[in-house]
Amino acid sequence: MLALGVLVGCAARWPDERREAFTRSCLANARKTRPTAPEDALVAYCNCAVERLQERYSPEEFSAIEAESVREKKPAMELVRVVEECATRLR
Repeated sequence: MLALGVLVGCAARWPDERREAFTRSCLANARKTRPTAPEDALVAYCNCAVERLQERYSPEEFSAIEAESVREKKPAMELVRVVEECATRLR
């Protein structure tokens, strides 16, 4: 049973390239919006965000939500809510 849980968890993991792209983008945005925050706090925030998003969305689901956000020219509130759960890392 434990092995099945481990396999399911691995199947949900985003590809490294996807995680790295999200983290780079997150850090760039975080540095702009919180220029005085310590770098380690920004990294912790972005790591938290990518982990939370990965737990909730497959890469395909995330891409679809992101694409819709771009089409509508507004932030995807469902993603914003997940990422905001990590905001305590910036305090």
